[in-house]
Amino acid sequence: MTGSESRGRSKKYPFYHHQKQNCIKARFIPKEIFEQLFVEYLESITPNARFEKIFKAVVIDIWKNNYRKLDEELNMGEVLDYCFRFVRNTAKVWMGLEPKFLAGLSFQKRIIIGTGDLSPIYQLNQEYNKQKSSLAARLGSYFELGTL
Repeated sequence: MTGSESRGRSKKYPFYHHQKQNCIKARFIPKEIFEQLFVEYLESITPNARFEKIFKAVVIDIWKNNYRKLDEELNMGEVLDYCFRFVRNTAKVWMGLEPKFLAGLSFQKRIIIGTGDLSPIYQLNQEYNKQKSSLAARLGSYFELGTL
C-alpha cells in the first residue's frame, strides 16, 4: 500500500492504493475510510480485560518461579501495567503517529485482513480468542524461545 493525492478543481483528495497500478487487485481507497478501517482492525486485535488479567497472572507466576533474583531490581507487575497501558490503546496511539507498515498490510474488499507480522502479545491474543486454549502453555513457549 502506498498513498498519494488526486487533484480536483479546488482541492486534493488523499488515497491509499496498491503500489502496482497494473495489478488487477489494485484499488484506490480514500484516506479517511482506509484509516478508519485500520483503526477498527487495531481495536479488533486489542486484548480484552480477561486476556490481560490471565496474561499478567501467568507472566508473574513464571517470573516468580524462574527469575526470582531479578525481582529485586525489576517489578514485573509494574512492567506489565505499563505494557498494557499501551496495548489497551493501540488504535489511539496509532492515530497520533505517522503511518508506516514495514511488513506490509493485507487488504481485501474494504476489509483489513492484518499486518505482515503481529508482535507476540497480539499473536497470543489472537490464538487465545480462537482456541481459548491454555494461555500458560503458550506463554511458556514464548519465554523458552525468548520472544516475549
